[in-house]
Amino acid sequence: MNPLSPEVERQYRAARSNAVVFEWPQAGVLRVTGLDARDFLHNIVTNDVKSVRPGSGCYSAFLTSKGKVIGDFLLLAKEEEFMIVSYFAPAEALAEAIGRFVISEDVTIENESRQYSIISAQGPEAERYRSGKGDGAPGAFQHASENIDGLEVLACHVDHFGDGGVDFLVNREAARGLTESLRAKLTGSESLDEDAREVLRVEAGWPRYGLDMDESSLLVETGLEQFAVSFTKGCYVGQEFVTRITQRGQAARHLRGLVIQNPDLPDRGSSILLAPSDPKPIGEVRSVAFSPAINKPAALAYISTRPEGLKHVFVQTSAGTAPAEIIDLPFYHPVHRLNS
Repeated sequence: MNPLSPEVERQYRAARSNAVVFEWPQAGVLRVTGLDARDFLHNIVTNDVKSVRPGSGCYSAFLTSKGKVIGDFLLLAKEEEFMIVSYFAPAEALAEAIGRFVISEDVTIENESRQYSIISAQGPEAERYRSGKGDGAPGAFQHASENIDGLEVLACHVDHFGDGGVDFLVNREAARGLTESLRAKLTGSESLDEDAREVLRVEAGWPRYGLDMDESSLLVETGLEQFAVSFTKGCYVGQEFVTRITQRGQAARHLRGLVIQNPDLPDRGSSILLAPSDPKPIGEVRSVAFSPAINKPAALAYISTRPEGLKHVFVQTSAGTAPAEIIDLPFYHPVHRLNS
C-alpha cells in the first residue's frame, strides 16, 4: 500500500520522469574573498580546494577539532572568490565557525543568505540547463553565469535526487520570476513541497543536517567521507580524527539504509534491535519516508558496526516490532525511474 498523498505522489512522479522546480527554503550562501581565500579554505575544510578550478566545485564539510560535523556544503570556485552553499546547516553559525580561523590571512567571509535564493530544477528534463563543458559526470558541480529571460543567475549542475538537475543562485527579489520562467520552459514540471522533497532525499541517501547529523556526529559515521573528503590533501581541521578512525575501522556506528518489511513507518528515534525481545538497541532511526522506488518504508539509520556483516534486524513501530533489512545507500538508482 502506498501511503503518499495524491499531491506528494504527483510531485514525486514529476521529479522521477520529468522535472520539478522549487526553492531550497533553508539554504544559506557565504562568499569568501581575498588573496588567501583558496589556501585558507584548503587548510580548514575536508575536501581538496586547491584542485578546484574556476567554473567547478566540490562537496565538502567543516569539522570540529575532534572530527565532528559543524556543517556540510557545496563549494563553488569563481575567478576571484568562492561561494559556499549550505542547504541545511545554518549559514550564520557556519560563517562564524570558519571565521574564527582567520588570523592574519587576507580573507573575508560574508553571509549573503538574505541577498540570494537557491532555485532548483531536478529531474531528467532539467538536464537541458546543465552548465559547463566537462565530462557530464553527476556531481561535477560545473557552473557558469547565465541569463534566463533577462535574469542573471549562476547555474550549477547539482544532482540532488539521482535523476540529474541544476541549482540556480539568484538575487532573492528575482527568485519568483526565475521559478516561473523555469516552470514555463519545463513543460509538465511540478513544484516540490517539503513532504515530497523528503521522500526524494531519503531515497537518495542524503543525510540532512539537523535531522541525520549535527555537531555531535562524527563525520566518519555519516557517509560524507565517501564524497566530501580528500584523504590525500593533508591537514585540515579534524583531519587527525577522521584519518585515525578510518584507517583503524573504529567507527562505532554508520549511517545505513533500512528497508522496513511492513507498511508502518517508524518514528524518528525508534530503536533498532537484533531480536524483537532484545532490550538493548543496536541503532536508531533518523529520517524515514515511504519509498515508491522500493514500494516500502525506508529509513536512514545509525546502526552499530558490530556484529560485522549484519543484514537483518528489527525496528520498533507503532504496531510493534517489524523486520527490516540493512542495505547500502542510496535506495534509489536510475533503473527505478518511473516511465509514467
